[in-house]
Amino acid sequence: MKVQSRVLSGLVLLPLAVTAQVRQFEVAPLRNWVAPPYWQLNESEMDIAGLKPRAQSPANSLVFVGMTPCRVADTRSGQGFPGAFGPPSLAAGASRTFPVQSSASCTIPSIAQAYSFSITVVPSTPIGFITAYPTGQPLPLAATLVWTQGAITSNAAVVLGGTSGSIDVFTNSATDIVIDINGYYAPQAGITLVQGSAGAPPLSFSGEAGTGIFSSGANALNFATGGTNRMTIDSNGFITVNSNIPNSFPAVPSITIGNPPSGNAAIFLGADSTRMLEIAWLDPSFARITAVGGGALALQDEGGSVGIGTDTPRDRLEVQGELRVADCVKNAAGTQIAGTCPSDERLKTNIEPFSSLLSRLVQLQPVHFDWRVVEYPDYHFGSERAYGLIAQQVEQAFPELVSQDKNGFKAVNYSELPLLLLQAVRELNAENKSMQEQRELEVQQNRNLESRIAALEAVLAAKEH
Repeated sequence: MKVQSRVLSGLVLLPLAVTAQVRQFEVAPLRNWVAPPYWQLNESEMDIAGLKPRAQSPANSLVFVGMTPCRVADTRSGQGFPGAFGPPSLAAGASRTFPVQSSASCTIPSIAQAYSFSITVVPSTPIGFITAYPTGQPLPLAATLVWTQGAITSNAAVVLGGTSGSIDVFTNSATDIVIDINGYYAPQAGITLVQGSAGAPPLSFSGEAGTGIFSSGANALNFATGGTNRMTIDSNGFITVNSNIPNSFPAVPSITIGNPPSGNAAIFLGADSTRMLEIAWLDPSFARITAVGGGALALQDEGGSVGIGTDTPRDRLEVQGELRVADCVKNAAGTQIAGTCPSDERLKTNIEPFSSLLSRLVQLQPVHFDWRVVEYPDYHFGSERAYGLIAQQVEQAFPELVSQDKNGFKAVNYSELPLLLLQAVRELNAENKSMQEQRELEVQQNRNLESRIAALEAVLAAKEH
């Protein structure tokens, strides 16, 4: 006949565990059985596990970690189980300790606090019962399994681990015992998984074996979908996202943020190796960061221009509004253009004054002009009337101030002109000083000549009288 077991104090059985009766002297083959995904401890079991206070027990539920069904112990002779897991049979009225976590046939981690067992008895007597309970605890007044008519009987039970994770089994009648396990229960914060792979993550979803969490190596956490690694977090906390589709713009984003009315904001790799990172609305013209209501900071895709206060920068950097610089503005060569720049004599060597250049500087003719905007749109010229110098004229007088771009057009280094003008002012000042000294000398000579003339006139006047 069949005997049903219920949950009794000090021991937890499956809610509807059914005793399976098989023919005399036959043990059912190793197979799987149902275990609840979560398990609540009663008050006495919480004391054993060190979980207090009782009001927090729902948050401290143990979580079931399934494993391939495995035979832990078999006390029958000739079954190949050594030491504490094998013969001899259990004697009537005695308890025996099974150090479950020391099993050589089943790997059970130390974080396991309870076990999902299928326990089978092969009795030597017509009737009896066994009780499985935590090692080191008093024998509870509960039966894990009852047999009658000397039948081999099996039952599934969840048994709390005791000292060193071991369990004790008491029997009131002589019997052999077979213990199988298909999983264990561990604290929710202490589940240990194998590393796994993108195709078979150890933590996956029902029906999606390739979607879940795994570890590709030491100190690495990976997330997979469809059997492919999509994101990796390494030991330094760096996050690598692998979902971008390369060689397209706008690319399919690696990271999508929000869902604004005009489309998703995204972070993605660009169309080629020169566009390392783009942050944008999914727009084919720009990668941009926008400050809504406060003007735009635009990182333009085409040409790599930057705009502050405008999302249509016409040069590498365009600022709409005032620009404040705390210190020095320099050109690419490191020459100061504006601002407060280092100029201490102790920072310089090979110091040489400018040679005379006034005669060359006066050859430069400032002009007014209009840019050929339509013919050369890539230069982003303005349409307003402009003024400046003609590079070819500058080159004749100051070739060192003129360079040539990749298109063969000449450019003037306007940042040097103030220094040239300063030198010209020095030369003009020197000429003016020299002329002033010459004038003062001529004035003195005239005074001397006037004195001599006056003296001569006085002598002539005296002779006439």
